[in-house]
Amino acid sequence: ILFRFTKERYPVSLNQRMRIKDIWNILRKNGPLFIASLAIFTSFIMFTVRNTAVMYYFKYLFGNEAMAGIYFVIQGVSGIIGLLIGPAIAKKVDKKNTYYIGMGIFIAAGLIWFFVGNNLPMVFVLGALSAFGFMMTSMAGSAMGADTVEYAEWKTGIRGAGVLMSVPTFFIKLASGIGGALVGYILAWVSYMPDVTQTQKSLDSMVWMMTLLPVIGGITSIIIISFYRLDKNLYSRICNDLRSKKENC
Repeated sequence: ILFRFTKERYPVSLNQRMRIKDIWNILRKNGPLFIASLAIFTSFIMFTVRNTAVMYYFKYLFGNEAMAGIYFVIQGVSGIIGLLIGPAIAKKVDKKNTYYIGMGIFIAAGLIWFFVGNNLPMVFVLGALSAFGFMMTSMAGSAMGADTVEYAEWKTGIRGAGVLMSVPTFFIKLASGIGGALVGYILAWVSYMPDVTQTQKSLDSMVWMMTLLPVIGGITSIIIISFYRLDKNLYSRICNDLRSKKENC
């Protein structure tokens, strides 16, 4: 479907070659790209921690590992809704504010979850809200990262979209690896043993990985994204400047 209905909007020169020096310049001079990528990085670490800890959480706190499957279905559906609603909100309040709204929902749900974690229906509701807010934030963060392509062209004269968009992808992959490993380190630290009655320390760590650790990641992410200065007004000015040179923005 994407292939069938997507139309190329930008003229692409197949003869264009980028040197290492060119790549270094478009990355070095693109502060907004690294701010957006770092914000996504911090939030994805803790989101990965939660998703990795889900099986342990339901198995040992609720005694029903199969409930994790239901949780992931609910999370997936609510996440898709967040992705669909996000662009409409961004048009109204700008991408950065959409990021704040989505991450605010994610953080609030995590805090409430910490205090009502033994209530299974509430776990599903709060998990859905968390996924809704997180995917709205993910959409906004990705869109903010995409805006830095024009910013780079404006700064350096080199578009380099492929190179630039590989940066947030790299940070997401790195965050996924770190988040998964972090769960293993935490479980080792609390002396977790599989398929036995868990100590209170071990159970508490599972609750923290599902609730407060994602909240900490979300708060850190909001602090980082507050330094992102490529707002709607600046982006419009950049596009106007580029249009004055060539119609490709």
